Amino acid sequence: MLDYLSVTQEQLTIVNEGESSNIFELVVDEALYKILMKLGKKEKEVIQLILGDQLKQIEIARILNESPQNIAKTKKKALMKIRKQYEKRG
Repeated sequence: MLDYLSVTQEQLTIVNEGESSNIFELVVDEALYKILMKLGKKEKEVIQLILGDQLKQIEIARILNESPQNIAKTKKKALMKIRKQYEKRG
């Protein structure tokens, strides 16, 4: 089970309390929460499925009827947005 997930180097921590949790409800950092809420619908969905539901990109691709490459691109884009906005605020 995943206890902590570092989104960027030691700055962002999301606490995962269960197997399948809404990760957005578990965020304790208010700045991070606001950044996450600004993500697009698809980006939020992919992040939730990867981190909250702990699915692999190939599984998400099947669920969303998309290519694994597209899921990887969406994940990368979302994480880059999070990192950029979080570093910008500091």
